[in-house]
Amino acid sequence: MSNDGLEGVATDDEELFGSAASFLTAAVIGKDPRFDDKLKLRFYGLYKQATSGKCVGGRPGFWDVAGRAKWDAWATLGDLPQPEAMREYVELLRKVAPDWGQESAGGSQPKAKGTMGPVFSCLAAGEEASGDAQSAGLKTLHEVAGEGDVAAVASMLDAGEYINERDDSACTALHFAADRGSVDVARLLISAGADLNAQDTDGQTPLHYAAVTEHREVYDILVEAGADVNIKDSQGTTAMENAPPAWGLA
Repeated sequence: MSNDGLEGVATDDEELFGSAASFLTAAVIGKDPRFDDKLKLRFYGLYKQATSGKCVGGRPGFWDVAGRAKWDAWATLGDLPQPEAMREYVELLRKVAPDWGQESAGGSQPKAKGTMGPVFSCLAAGEEASGDAQSAGLKTLHEVAGEGDVAAVASMLDAGEYINERDDSACTALHFAADRGSVDVARLLISAGADLNAQDTDGQTPLHYAAVTEHREVYDILVEAGADVNIKDSQGTTAMENAPPAWGLA
């Protein structure tokens, strides 16, 4: 597809595609249960194919689970023509959300104007809504660890997720598990080789997090596994000194 339609007056297919993308954006932000992770990835791939053409560039690293999933969703479409990707996007939405399809067919569905306006992919919409760099519905190892989702953590590790990946604060998944008191996840991460003494940007280890948030069971698990109780954070404080007095550690 040439860029003439996108840069000039939109064709009927482009207007319908724009309306579909806008509808899906709102649906994802509103957490519409009809759109699960697998389906959102399918829409993402079709959106990228429709707006950018064939997938280019290398596949993201194994530690970027969300990025790899989105890249795969796009790459699997191969040489699918852009107009066809638009039509498949619209038809898929009609199957999943027939209420939209009926409205658009009846002419009541608002259409994008001109160059299709501020249309985004459904995953981009989710990222914007959460203020997060991860795709909507595609959680990071840190997030599932904090939620105590043992099965998800195990699955991600089996898929090659880097267990000691750091976030913007230099926290690892074990920091999250300690912070939220996710005992079973902490055990799993430790057994899988998580760095017990990883320090965040403030110099705090998972042991510090367990102490500050008063999760005694996680604290004890970390100590039993060999966490260094003598590490000091940037304030010169050990995890033991951050623990509640009632624990009787000092």
